[in-house]
Amino acid sequence: MEADIQKTVGYLNQYFSADARKVADSLDSLNMALDDVLKHANVQLTQFHKEKKYDEAETMLKVSKLVSGLQNRISDVANQLCDDETEDPEDSDDVDEQELKKLPNYANYVVDETVPHTLYEDFKYKKAVGFSLYGKRYPAKDWQDVLVKTCNLLAEMDKEKFIYFIDDPTMKGSKVCYFSKDSVPKFNKKLDKVDVYVWVNLSANGKRNLIRKLLKKFDIRLSDYTIYLRADYTPLHQGSVNEYLSNDEDSTNIGKFVREELRKLENRLPQLTSNELLALQSKQWCKENLNLDFPLLRPVDENKDVSQQTDIGTYSCYWRELFKFGGQIFLVTSQWHDRNREPFAKWLKSL
Repeated sequence: MEADIQKTVGYLNQYFSADARKVADSLDSLNMALDDVLKHANVQLTQFHKEKKYDEAETMLKVSKLVSGLQNRISDVANQLCDDETEDPEDSDDVDEQELKKLPNYANYVVDETVPHTLYEDFKYKKAVGFSLYGKRYPAKDWQDVLVKTCNLLAEMDKEKFIYFIDDPTMKGSKVCYFSKDSVPKFNKKLDKVDVYVWVNLSANGKRNLIRKLLKKFDIRLSDYTIYLRADYTPLHQGSVNEYLSNDEDSTNIGKFVREELRKLENRLPQLTSNELLALQSKQWCKENLNLDFPLLRPVDENKDVSQQTDIGTYSCYWRELFKFGGQIFLVTSQWHDRNREPFAKWLKSL
């Protein structure tokens, strides 16, 4: 079994790196769900002891140990699938921004800094400019600044948790300890108000994953935290593929067009009416009017991870970006082709 797992991991990394990253993200989400299992098991264990049900308590303890062991195994596989524990030079905050600005089409890589991004997105080759927690925005110089400032905010809520993280096995990677009392120059940074260092020599996605773990430990919904970007250099890297879209150039263009126009609609007055929103959630209406195979909008259940709501059957059919219309949170279908451009533009014009 172990040999089969290693062989599969190696094959995915070699031939399907984008899929490997998606699998690693899903495993990470599974581990966070298992954190809840452990938390509930500990509550039940305490209750069994109070009621002097020692046999049940012993069984519950065994279950907790099994779940903990499973978490460690899942983390090992996820880390092998997607090595985000070492900073990628191409993904580094230290990449010379002045050199990038010399590119003749530099402006093409600048993105709207007001657009929020979720922690389910792929941030490789993307530069951060800030984040928000509970609706309050905080500026940041780069990804390292995002991680450190997030840790400082959370430490203000509960310093003792960060002390505990030093020995928490779920807060250790396969190669590094994310939190430590020891300084490692250039690789970790000390937090402001607690004697703990956080490991910062991580890729953008590695920092994202650590932030996700932290929010889960503080019982903060991932939807209460968003990232803001200033640039996306993905097109500069040959062979890179936007995770949301197919390789087809027309599909890339129409996908970008759709997202940009829907972002404009978010801030437009008047807002979409309730009837318009219902139409966009109707498979029949979207097929007849936009030539789409899926409803354009899918309501988000905020009690579930977004990553669990993007698929229909075994296929990923919705982007992980969140859109807000009429006070509701939605996902938008990712299944766009150039044939959809004209009907979509016609619908926009009719609003």
